[in-house]
Amino acid sequence: MTSTRTLTEELTDLFEEMYAALITGDASTWAARMSARHEPLGIGTDPHEFWVGPDRIAQVTGAQIEEMSAAGIRFVAGDIRTHSVGEVAWGVDQPTLRMANGTQVPMRLTVVAVEEDGELRWTQFHLSMGVPNGEALQQDLTT
Repeated sequence: MTSTRTLTEELTDLFEEMYAALITGDASTWAARMSARHEPLGIGTDPHEFWVGPDRIAQVTGAQIEEMSAAGIRFVAGDIRTHSVGEVAWGVDQPTLRMANGTQVPMRLTVVAVEEDGELRWTQFHLSMGVPNGEALQQDLTT
């Protein structure tokens, strides 16, 4: 990371790199930006998607990015919001998952990253598709 770039700008770039990986089908840039010092954790939209460690995350997300890219699925950034304190940055976005048939699925993404050796590397991400409380809990809650 150059001294003229802030951690929040670098984190915005990291979000955009993740979204761009779906276009190319190449997850190597995203995988290369994983933390080497802190065990990364990834949480996806499926109940079985809870991954710990760089090898498992790289394996699964690499396969999923290839599969989604081949199917014509794309992420469209929403309003990426990032913040930082010291060497830690975190951000959120509400991207849209655009399917090949034009269907759009609203998503939510959080990312936590740390500065390591002058480069921002992510250590945690959580992607979700908001399921309404009434559907998930069979009870409406204040939102």
